Amino acid sequence: MEDLKQTIKTILEEVKILEEKIDETTKKAQEITQIVEPSATESLKEVIKFTEESSNKIISEIDKVEENCKIIDKEVDKLLALNPIN
Repeated sequence: MEDLKQTIKTILEEVKILEEKIDETTKKAQEITQIVEPSATESLKEVIKFTEESSNKIISEIDKVEENCKIIDKEVDKLLALNPIN
């Protein structure tokens, strides 16, 4: 019976140590989350902003290409109207 009491006492001590370790780990995890979360959010905002700006630049360049294609089409039509030789 004494062995059983000693074993239970040892298990309870180990559980108490484990509980302290879990509390310590939980506190550290909360601290890390408070530090990392705002940083990650800010980084994501920067990526979104960069993507939006890049997309707008690409669309602007596509518009320029489209305008140039229209100009080229008009010039080609004018040249073809001159009845070029085969």
